[in-house]
Amino acid sequence: MHHFDNIKTSHPMIKIKSSLYRTRLIILTSLVLLGFFKSANAQDTLRILFIGNSMTYVQDLPGLLTNLASSNGKTVITAQNTPGGYFLSDHVTDPVSLSLMAQGFDYIVVQEQSAGNIQPVIPGSPIIRPIGIIDSIAKANCSKILLYSTPGYPDTHPWSVEPYEDMQAEIIYKYTLAARSVRAAYLPTAHAFRDVINNYPAITDMWASPTDYHPGLKGQYLHACVLYSVLYNESAVGSPAPLGISISDANMLQQTAWSQVKDSAYVHGYYKINQFHTDFSIESDSLSVTVIDSSSSMINKKMIYWGDGDSTLIMPHPFQDFSTATHNYTLVGNYTITQKVWWSECDSGEVIKNISLPLSIDEIDNNSNLFTFYPNPTKNFVTIKTIQRGLELTQIQVFDTQGRLIMSNQKSMQNGQLTIDLSNIPNQLLFILVTDKNGRHQTVKIMKE
Repeated sequence: MHHFDNIKTSHPMIKIKSSLYRTRLIILTSLVLLGFFKSANAQDTLRILFIGNSMTYVQDLPGLLTNLASSNGKTVITAQNTPGGYFLSDHVTDPVSLSLMAQGFDYIVVQEQSAGNIQPVIPGSPIIRPIGIIDSIAKANCSKILLYSTPGYPDTHPWSVEPYEDMQAEIIYKYTLAARSVRAAYLPTAHAFRDVINNYPAITDMWASPTDYHPGLKGQYLHACVLYSVLYNESAVGSPAPLGISISDANMLQQTAWSQVKDSAYVHGYYKINQFHTDFSIESDSLSVTVIDSSSSMINKKMIYWGDGDSTLIMPHPFQDFSTATHNYTLVGNYTITQKVWWSECDSGEVIKNISLPLSIDEIDNNSNLFTFYPNPTKNFVTIKTIQRGLELTQIQVFDTQGRLIMSNQKSMQNGQLTIDLSNIPNQLLFILVTDKNGRHQTVKIMKE
């Protein structure tokens, strides 16, 4: 992909609009500082900041979204810093952008310069990517990032150095990779734009003009429909058509947007930004327990408390699976496992589940040549005697046939044997599990009668 150093200054509209929007931005920033946005906390009100450049402000993406939401009974309040030609590297050094991003918006819509050069965060790399800086600021201020992927250049644009399809594919690849690297939500705007270009050739004005890479009104309205569907997890189909777009074209754009958002194959599950949940299942092999996470995506941090004093902190690696964690218990018994996940510093959830180890007495690795048990059946007492010299018990546990622990004992052996009292246990079939100092186990069935 090529970068064009003259993008910042060569487009006259960019200069005019940049000045206009900076003036508008100062007003909005003042309102933020006065607490205007803080007071707008109705249930259906969302506060959204747009960080980008002319690819956002041309055709007024924030305004299109605001009107679309309003037509469906929802309130969206927006602010933006979108100077023409800006890269994200410009925004992370711009005091205006930094101040706005620290205001605690619900969402920050992030758009890179139109050549599609957004770079993912590479774990362990000394290179600090702008998207990583923005993500850190967002998470620290309880905001969620949405990456707005832009359309490629039309083949008729004088700066086009590769076919539209190739440029669009590269932009999509880089945006999805960047989203994954910081576990942010990827907006399938570029997917939807490409669908219209490929499936509706009669729609010739998706760009502002054949020689302009900015989205036209229909292109930007399509992006607004995608953003609306992502934010509210509902289709915009049936919404009033904006001025300048026919009802039939608006319906097609609404349908195209929804078909992309509802299809997780395109967005890798990252679009479900308002459906946070956490859950896990448990698999056990003797005293080894594996927790299998089924939480929603975009997890920033996870802690598992195993119930025996140990815990596991997991900081997700964006390019590796982190859905499982395994813990080895030293003793059988009943444990409470707690999984807590954080999507940001302000969004977290936890699930608590109980487990009895062993889940089945038959799961324990059994050594039958360690100890003898007698009498069997018994009325009250059972004597345990070593078979091999030098063996020492560290744990004696008694279970019922359901695997429930009903007695635990840590008595020491005297002269190679000890006796346990079962008189307080009702008559039934019991399993006695003993563990020696080397961690070996032996179980025996004892009939209490």
